[in-house]
Amino acid sequence: MPETFLREIQPPPPKGTCPTCSVPAPTSPRYPIAVCGSCVKTATCALPEHAGRVVTIGDPSKSYTGPMIPGHELDGWTPCGGGSGQRSAAFVVVRGVDCVMAEAHFGGTVVVPR
Repeated sequence: MPETFLREIQPPPPKGTCPTCSVPAPTSPRYPIAVCGSCVKTATCALPEHAGRVVTIGDPSKSYTGPMIPGHELDGWTPCGGGSGQRSAAFVVVRGVDCVMAEAHFGGTVVVPR
């Protein structure tokens, strides 16, 4: 019974529209124009030398305590854009829209249009 009461007084998550697929999607005050979860899974690298490679967030040190860095899992794990892997954000393309992918404030992945 108390469970039902708590569910009733909690406001529903705000609804927005995904900027890449136009499907209604939950939003957050911190990321009001974030790409929906389905579209995040299709993000590819915007750099010419890695064009078409799917980009995900990962921990290059495998310590699970370091920063989460966008990268490619095709040839092992390579930070997006190469280099030392210290970039905390990456330029990606989602359904033809130029976006930026980064680790979200409390973990997870966030992608927003540029």
